[in-house]
Amino acid sequence: MKANAFYSFNVQLAAVSVQVMCGINARLAKPVLQHPSRGLLQVRTQTSSSHPFQRTHKRNAILSSAVSEALLDSHFLNLDVLCIERGLKCWCLLIDLVSIDDSGSLLDAFILAAVAALKSLKLPKVVLDDEFNVQSVEPSQSGWLSHAEDILLPVVSAL
Repeated sequence: MKANAFYSFNVQLAAVSVQVMCGINARLAKPVLQHPSRGLLQVRTQTSSSHPFQRTHKRNAILSSAVSEALLDSHFLNLDVLCIERGLKCWCLLIDLVSIDDSGSLLDAFILAAVAALKSLKLPKVVLDDEFNVQSVEPSQSGWLSHAEDILLPVVSAL
């Protein structure tokens, strides 16, 4: 039985001509040994192909790292809530960010799109059997961040 979820969000900043799309795919995974009670996060960015390949590849790596750090360092995204069974099962969030028009600050737009998509994300409830295999997957009635009273949001600013 497979458990997954997918959400997307589109952000357009008209004042600076930036438009990006964010897609989140969630899948079940095994936590890493160093953090057995945490889920996993992978952020990938794709920017305009008008730049030379080497520069675009490096730019995407830097933007991916910056978005991941902003989500985690601001405590907006708590990887502990993605743990299903300590050391055995967790959610792995794959955040894909694509620039459609990158005439302004991509970092700002990428983070806004990721936050908006994460706020609407509803992960299914996973029930494990005695051998820790997935027994059933039930639709979620609420967002996975909805239990937090004070949600901390990452703040970025382009100069």
